[in-house]
Amino acid sequence: MHCIDISLGRMTVVSLALVIVPLVACVEPQSDSCANGRICPPGYTCSPHGNSCIGNTCGDNTKDSNEECDDGNDLNGDGCRSDCILEFCGDGVQQIGIGEKCDDGNQQDLDRCSANCLSDETCGNGFVDAPTEACDDGNNQSGDGCSADCKSKEKCGDGVVNTEWGERCDDENKQSGDGCSRDCRSDETCGNGVLDTVIGETCDDGNRESADGCSADCRSTERCGNNVVDKHLGEVCDDGNTQSGDGCRADCHSDEECHNGILDPGEECDDGNHLDNDDCVDLCKLAKCGDGHTNDNEGARHETCDDGNSDSCGTCSADCTVVQQAGRATGTIHISADGGVLDKEIVSIGDSHSRLVFEFDTTGTVPDAHIGVNVDAGAGPKEVITALAAAIDSTCASPDAGADAGSGSAHPLLRLTVTTDGGTIHLTHQEQGSFGNQLIIESVADSEFVVKSLSGGQGFDCPVDMGCEAHHDCGPGSLCQKDEGNIRGKCALTKPSP
Repeated sequence: MHCIDISLGRMTVVSLALVIVPLVACVEPQSDSCANGRICPPGYTCSPHGNSCIGNTCGDNTKDSNEECDDGNDLNGDGCRSDCILEFCGDGVQQIGIGEKCDDGNQQDLDRCSANCLSDETCGNGFVDAPTEACDDGNNQSGDGCSADCKSKEKCGDGVVNTEWGERCDDENKQSGDGCSRDCRSDETCGNGVLDTVIGETCDDGNRESADGCSADCRSTERCGNNVVDKHLGEVCDDGNTQSGDGCRADCHSDEECHNGILDPGEECDDGNHLDNDDCVDLCKLAKCGDGHTNDNEGARHETCDDGNSDSCGTCSADCTVVQQAGRATGTIHISADGGVLDKEIVSIGDSHSRLVFEFDTTGTVPDAHIGVNVDAGAGPKEVITALAAAIDSTCASPDAGADAGSGSAHPLLRLTVTTDGGTIHLTHQEQGSFGNQLIIESVADSEFVVKSLSGGQGFDCPVDMGCEAHHDCGPGSLCQKDEGNIRGKCALTKPSP
């Protein structure tokens, strides 16, 4: 059967056959549908471009009018596809047989496949991909005339720094005095170990440090009498000779001793004395809060105390103006005349080491983790104060108290002294230190029940390695350790007993 075009007005047997063909093809299981909607019957296929039906003759080594090529086989990659369409760079199919290395469906460069499909545009493939590559010798190694990134032919003056060849710079020329020497071996900076006389260097020892025979700016050989004032060596003058009595001492500097009244390099001050209670302390440093020396001089640097730190911890304030004595934290619990409590309402008291929960109990049932405060339902303020004070006192007043409180777990760290005054309980932490400054938390609904949290504790709060004057400056588990002869030291952890 052959495909025949239909022309309107020609109702012949041929046209009837043409009508029957698509009808049969619609139901024929081996029919072929073309891109333009045409249906080809068995034995026919769509043309390569999908606009007509052709006989199955592709691969017979004869190029028909509807074929772009026919090489007598049904193989791809040999210049003629299996459907008799020509293979070309940019058709999206890599044709290894015709030398393609890639094919990304276009003929453009810089998209990881060159316009001619002969390079995947990676350095080291042996193909120079301009403009991104200057060379490509088939490897990714430097030092062989082509850099590892294919950006340089590794020649001085090519604008690429080839460190493998000893280059330190490359400014695309072979001239000195412009920040890169003519041989590309020096960036013409002081400290690179290369003597660049073109920029005025008299020495270069490979560093930017003075006092080693070559100054930090490479302009001086650091010898007294060279007519260069080397202040970093303590020179205050250099008149080109090594003679005294002419306005510059023979060694070109002072004796460089702190307290000689001359401000030498490295000194913040020099008042010509050895006192540590004025504006200039030992080592010729300006007095400042936290240096461990109390400055008695009146003025901007005057201090009342100095415990060796500029923190608010310890026995001296952060600005060294207020002496802070070690103290205990205090707090109160107050119930007015009409106040009362309910069953299961709680009061929680603690410090930074531990916390206890006291629960008012009118039924005889208290959780193991809480400490019961037994009161009668509807008890008045006096009964509540008495019961709560007794519970706190029995738990926290003595070193052995609290061993059987609550669930049976000891509370060895919370130590409170308890006193009462009418409707008020007064609590005082038995240990000095800011760690006692903690909230008193309560859940009592009655507004007549008022608490004032523990506060006012001072001292015993400087961390390890913080400056200190006395042991009560340092936090728990540490002491103020001082070197022999010093009145200030640093907080350090105490060693456990053997």
